[in-house]
Amino acid sequence: MAAALKGEDVGHEIACPVCRRLGGLKYTSRRLERGSFWPGKGGVDARNTPVPECRCAFCRRRFRVLPVEIAPFKTYTLPVIETACSAYVMPGSQSLKGIVKLMGKRAPNRTTLHGWLGGLGARTLGRLDRHQNLPVSALIGESAQCLPGKVSAWWTRRSNIAHDKYRSNRRLEQLEACARLFDASRRLFPKQA
Repeated sequence: MAAALKGEDVGHEIACPVCRRLGGLKYTSRRLERGSFWPGKGGVDARNTPVPECRCAFCRRRFRVLPVEIAPFKTYTLPVIETACSAYVMPGSQSLKGIVKLMGKRAPNRTTLHGWLGGLGARTLGRLDRHQNLPVSALIGESAQCLPGKVSAWWTRRSNIAHDKYRSNRRLEQLEACARLFDASRRLFPKQA
């Protein structure tokens, strides 16, 4: 966050979480430590990440400005979540307990991984679309227009999810959606983690 300079705007389109007014968030000179879990060599590493602080010009409240890898109110970073979820939906992968065990020390509980998969699958299916978020269907449609013939085929392809990984059709749909998401992501962004 090298762009976080004192007095600079966080963003004109970003609303204050408390008063909801746009354009009032400005960086302060303070950096605060934010504890989080990141992928490491032997598993998951605990790390304190310095994040910039901002202040609302209207209500005077202060907030941490988190990097994209750290979700609000979560301790596990997005790279940990993505790695665990993508490993689970791969053909021939292990159970929830097995994936968590492979992650080593400081790994999440298997029920946490179960929840991540359900939430990610539901979001991918558009079940969590809200008026504030861009619908998933719009992202898929825009990608399909830019890359004709490719994205639609990747997105409609059936995934082979082992029968012992789900008990209901809803869970199967969520896991298939996760598998499609990671497959399309790997194809669209092959050089990205």
